Amino acid sequence: GLTIWFAVNRTDRERRRYLRAIHPKHPEIGRFFWIGLVVGALVSLVMVIGRLQISLAALLALSGLTLVALLFSKWRFSPWWLGLASLAAVGQSGLLAEQHAANLAILVGLLWLTQAGLARFNRGDEIESPVIQQDRRQRQSAAFELRQLFWVPLILPVAVENVSNLPLLAVTVQSLTFVGLPLLLGATFMTPRDRAQTAWRRSWPWYGGAGGVLIVYGIVA
Repeated sequence: GLTIWFAVNRTDRERRRYLRAIHPKHPEIGRFFWIGLVVGALVSLVMVIGRLQISLAALLALSGLTLVALLFSKWRFSPWWLGLASLAAVGQSGLLAEQHAANLAILVGLLWLTQAGLARFNRGDEIESPVIQQDRRQRQSAAFELRQLFWVPLILPVAVENVSNLPLLAVTVQSLTFVGLPLLLGATFMTPRDRAQTAWRRSWPWYGGAGGVLIVYGIVA
């Protein structure tokens, strides 16, 4: 619903200010669903085939962080917040806790690598919207706004004992329980003077490097 509101708000604002919508077909809505579904399926496949279980604490942390990021997505959204889920492992010890922390690092690394790909090959020029800003002295300047989110539904393996008594949407197969977790990737931000899609593209090496480091850490840990 939020992505649809972003798209409709973009075209309505452009029609009011410029008499026509620059891209009236709302391409960001379709991408929100189909690109997110493909990404979710691929990441889930890696986690399930590798039997990379994550802890219930990490699952709840990711859910809470997603909700907070969604609330602030009107102004700015970035999946860097996914790294905060590692705080769920603070205070936990033992081999199982260490393995869960390593698996969480792999999951976040995969998502950051995906974000790097989305930024590198983005088509933000189709949805970025010019905005006229005015400062306190009534001086006007141009800016560009980009809002593109991707809904990423994940299926993640969790130990049965972690969720046996909780009202979660889960399916148990042998010793594993598979839990659904919807996350978000993408970006919402505004850039003064510079093109928004260019600014987003410049972020891909940072996401790619950080994602690669986390995956290597998760494998060797």
